[in-house]
Amino acid sequence: MLASVLAATLHGLDGRPVRVEADVAPGLPGFTIVGLADVALREARERVRGALRNSGFVHPARRITVNLAPADVPKAGSALDLGIAIAILVGSEQVIPRGSWALLGELGLGGEVRPVPGVLPMVAALARRGAGRVVVPAGSLAEARLVPGIEVVGVATLAEAADALRDNLRGVREAPTAGARRRRIFQLRDLFDGVGSAADVFFCTPSAGAHGIRFGRTDAHRRVALPARRVGVHAELGAQEGARTVHAPADDAVRVAVER
Repeated sequence: MLASVLAATLHGLDGRPVRVEADVAPGLPGFTIVGLADVALREARERVRGALRNSGFVHPARRITVNLAPADVPKAGSALDLGIAIAILVGSEQVIPRGSWALLGELGLGGEVRPVPGVLPMVAALARRGAGRVVVPAGSLAEARLVPGIEVVGVATLAEAADALRDNLRGVREAPTAGARRRRIFQLRDLFDGVGSAADVFFCTPSAGAHGIRFGRTDAHRRVALPARRVGVHAELGAQEGARTVHAPADDAVRVAVER
């Protein structure tokens, strides 16, 4: 049976929608991924196989062909793992989805759905494509909900993702508020906390003009303390501004600047 789900991958700093097509057909058992997948994406075969088996599903002993469309565009990363697994489940009739969903997330061998870099631009790309609902890793839920006009569901496991497609939303994870997240990440990181009253001139002025700052060897404490507090002097962003801001998932300072 042929199944198709919507997912996305990163292309530079932009998200790019990808149609994941899975053909589960009779024949010699095998698992092939086509569509210009990179090494990490080709290794999704092993992650998906283990995740299916350890989540209580059956990896079909059939000829499985996964096509990532458009076929002439390179795809990279592990964000398509969840989409590939769900497409196989739908193609083997183990999951009957209700409605149309997009899916993002990396799979662990135990069926865990792990966060991936760049969820914000990928969800934004799916929203522009017209997707109404998207499943993301629970750890990326707050980031994904910055995008307006699309329903976001956070899941921690492949089984929860399958339940979400059945409209059994027990896997929904609530995202922390921006204020709570900022307090958690930047606890004890106020600009004037242990830095000195000269920090407003030394740091705020060049930050306001988007200029770089060079620290000398004698400023070791400032090299550590001030950059961690830079986000505190930035102007607060609205929802639309935050969704358009370049997002660096590995950098908590940039993450909170977007979420504030």
